[in-house]
Amino acid sequence: MFNLITLAAAPAASVYIGKLAKLKDRLLAYRLGIGLTALFYLGILIAGERMADYYVGFALLKGISTAFYWLGHFTLINDVTDHDNRHRYLGVNLTITNLSMLAGPAAAGALVEWSGGMQGYAFVYLLAFAMFVYASVNSFRMKKRATHHKTYYLKYAFRIMRKYPAFGRSLAGWFLFGLPQGILGYIPAILLFQAVPKESFVNYMNVAFLGVTMLSGLVLARWGRAEWNHFYLAAAAIGFIAGVIPLFMGVQLWTVILFMAVFSLVKPLQNNAYTSHYYKLSGELPLKEHFKVESVVLREIFTNAGRGAILVRDGEREQQILRLMEEADFAKTDGGYYMNDEDAEFDFLHHIVPELEKLLTVYATSAVKERIFREHAAPKLKVDIDERTDWLELKFELDGIPESEIRSLIRSLEEKRKYHRLPSGSGTGVAIYMLIPGSLTDSPIAWMLMAIALLQLLIGWLASPVFPAMRITVSGQRNRDL
Repeated sequence: MFNLITLAAAPAASVYIGKLAKLKDRLLAYRLGIGLTALFYLGILIAGERMADYYVGFALLKGISTAFYWLGHFTLINDVTDHDNRHRYLGVNLTITNLSMLAGPAAAGALVEWSGGMQGYAFVYLLAFAMFVYASVNSFRMKKRATHHKTYYLKYAFRIMRKYPAFGRSLAGWFLFGLPQGILGYIPAILLFQAVPKESFVNYMNVAFLGVTMLSGLVLARWGRAEWNHFYLAAAAIGFIAGVIPLFMGVQLWTVILFMAVFSLVKPLQNNAYTSHYYKLSGELPLKEHFKVESVVLREIFTNAGRGAILVRDGEREQQILRLMEEADFAKTDGGYYMNDEDAEFDFLHHIVPELEKLLTVYATSAVKERIFREHAAPKLKVDIDERTDWLELKFELDGIPESEIRSLIRSLEEKRKYHRLPSGSGTGVAIYMLIPGSLTDSPIAWMLMAIALLQLLIGWLASPVFPAMRITVSGQRNRDL
């Protein structure tokens, strides 16, 4: 619900601040976006653990502040770049952004570890508030760009899309861009947690993949050319498809690393190329630079519409899931569900999870997988006769269970326990092996990613020159191709 409110508030805020930016100053949207973001973090500091009680207000504030900031940001990019240097700027901007994504979580993690508990998170939000206040004040050093053209042309958007279909197709591309953004926000992390044997290794992998993204951005900044945008879009889509195909062989370490490496490499290629293509296209409309603010507003409206289109709630299924979680012996807090009892943990993994799998796809980290004994340990009995002493020797074996552990297992059986905890941490059921189905590791992720890859191909096709050129008649000028 929080995300739905945020996504609904953003387009409306974009329309309003676009008009304000056109009438007053384009930097106004940028400054207000930074200032409202600072206010958002201040609100978190004040509300603390009661933030959930005011989630509607926080969602609205987040949607409005985000809309203000990005409208100002993308309008400034359009102002300070041109057709020739836009790839250079976008590449450098992407590199700096990803450096921040490396430094920010590392600094936040250090603060939380140093302070501990809620106090650590309070320090993180306090630091974020201070940084946004500084950025807001510092933005006043940026000089206002004088303009005498203050008419807001957004009401003519549909007329422009009908008259110049190429522009309408480019907006459809932004809608398709927004569709998978929520999914792509968490699927890479799920893949890594499924494939990597140690969770601590995931952080190092993320650093490596961000490095690939930054390298891709720097290459584009140095050698990117606007006239190659169509080639970049096609290459990104084909690369995405090629990276997904190995995942159909299984979610294994090498298939995940290959997909993540290719994804990290081609995503900047697509983002920068399509942004450059859109700015060039909107700049060639008859209104030229007088339609810059409106073109950014339309971009944000269509992108957010795509993000929101995939968020469809199933209330009945949600209630079934919540009922199952309540049946488990969890302690429910504002931060989530917690469980400390081993018996309750065994019941949850072997009884509740199979029921949850009928309603949703369950993903498990390596720490959870290690607690599940999947093999059917068939007992084996060996009888040997020692000829020297005429003693009868009996040996009892269970596949996958150390010989030293069998006595403890038999003791658990005598105590009629539901499970036995192995030294590795996994629990095996006693008498009856109640194993969780393999869907904890085998998921439809590959098919989902292939569908997203085909969307990338469609985005490239919408921007490709295969469509007939549109004729634009500009008053006082000769006809030219769009």
